[in-house]
Amino acid sequence: MKYLLLICLSLFISCDFLNQKNAVKYNDIIINSQAAIANRFMKIGNAFAIRDSLQIYRCKDALNNTIDSALTVVEELSSLDGSTELKDAALRLFKYYKSINQTKYQEIISIILLPFPTEDDAERLSVLKAGIAAEEEPLDAELVLAQKHLSEKYGFRVEKRDSQ
Repeated sequence: MKYLLLICLSLFISCDFLNQKNAVKYNDIIINSQAAIANRFMKIGNAFAIRDSLQIYRCKDALNNTIDSALTVVEELSSLDGSTELKDAALRLFKYYKSINQTKYQEIISIILLPFPTEDDAERLSVLKAGIAAEEEPLDAELVLAQKHLSEKYGFRVEKRDSQ
């Protein structure tokens, strides 16, 4: 009887470890996808700074491809013990990224590449940037909260990465 209890306890601990390991892997897939997108946003931001149209459009296309890849990867994830909270939050954020790359970034590019931008152009650029940040903030917060729920449920620690 004592051995049966030890075996059951051992199986329970083993299952718990596997669940935690799966949760960490699930989290990492999503966060690595987000990091790849963030890297592309940084590159297009650098291209904006130097006002190189060829580089800007290459970066915009690369960003679009990275977002599409991330969406595909995350969409293919199953639920984790019936929960899709983190997956759903990531999909909303990544779809937002896709929409700004297709709409607002096109307007930003047209302003940046103007040979002689006016004060109105500069103001419009500021409004676009502020709007993007304001719209993205709740989506980011939702993803962070979903990640926190996952880490608390499965008992792992989330470490913040340094931006590069």
